[in-house]
Amino acid sequence: MVTYDILLLILGISSVLLIVHSALKLSSIHKELSLNQNQNSHQQTHFNEQMQHIRSDMREHFITGLDRSHQVFQNIHQKLNELEKTNHSISRLTEDIVGLNQLFNDKRARSAFGEQQLECLIGNILPRSHFTMQASMGDSKRVDCLIHLPPSCGDLPIDVKFPLENYQNAIQSNDNYHWNLFKQDIKKHIDDIRQKYVNPPQTTDYAILFLPAESLFYEVMNRFPDMLIYAQSNHVCISSPTTLLTLIYNSRFLIRDHQTHQHVKDLKATLEELSADFYRFESRLERFFSHIHRANQEAQSIAISSKKLTERFKKIKQPETQEPIDL
Repeated sequence: MVTYDILLLILGISSVLLIVHSALKLSSIHKELSLNQNQNSHQQTHFNEQMQHIRSDMREHFITGLDRSHQVFQNIHQKLNELEKTNHSISRLTEDIVGLNQLFNDKRARSAFGEQQLECLIGNILPRSHFTMQASMGDSKRVDCLIHLPPSCGDLPIDVKFPLENYQNAIQSNDNYHWNLFKQDIKKHIDDIRQKYVNPPQTTDYAILFLPAESLFYEVMNRFPDMLIYAQSNHVCISSPTTLLTLIYNSRFLIRDHQTHQHVKDLKATLEELSADFYRFESRLERFFSHIHRANQEAQSIAISSKKLTERFKKIKQPETQEPIDL
């Protein structure tokens, strides 16, 4: 706002100087007119016309200058307001960055952040019934997440690690000493996960070390490729948020394949039961038709016997006529 007032003062002084310059010019013209009073009337009229033209031009320039100055003042005021808003946003962003830095300086807060990110990533792909956060592994051991794979595979343990202190020191100093400290942190986490969580057949034959920041994973990949080989030899897979998605999708495919296989197995058992029922039905139907066939034969025999009896009764009722005997 101080800059705005200074600009207003400068423009005001410029306008005053322009008016003074115009007044001096008019005074000079008046002097010339007074010195040339003895000239003819035609020249006097010409001078009057010039003076009127000059006054008109001065008025137009003065009004135009005021309009332009007003427009400039409005633009400057608008830019100053936008600058003030930008400064306010930058101040808020600075406060947020400071708060985030304070959050990451606390180990528990970092751990909670990593676990929340892990739960969000897995929860967007797998149903809640297929994974457990802070799952018990026995002997007072808890893993950050346990994905429930098919029984033939075992459950998949995932542990969150966020070695930020030595990483930040290595980034700031960029010397081998601090980078080696960061490497030792990664190696220690690999050893701990291998010892605590890899326990087949209860679990899979490998566990996942989840680094919740892509920058951490990049530095491990770029600076310490031997750590990846070491992790693989110890049945530990190092992953970032991006690479973890691939592992979770693979887990989902395994679960779906197991569910499909189980469904096919159940369907096969149902079909076998249905087949047994059908064979039983066929056997009973054959016995039923056999009974019907025998009943039909008996009915035919009864019909024949009935016919014979009927014919005999007819013979009894109508005896045969015999020839008369001659006496």
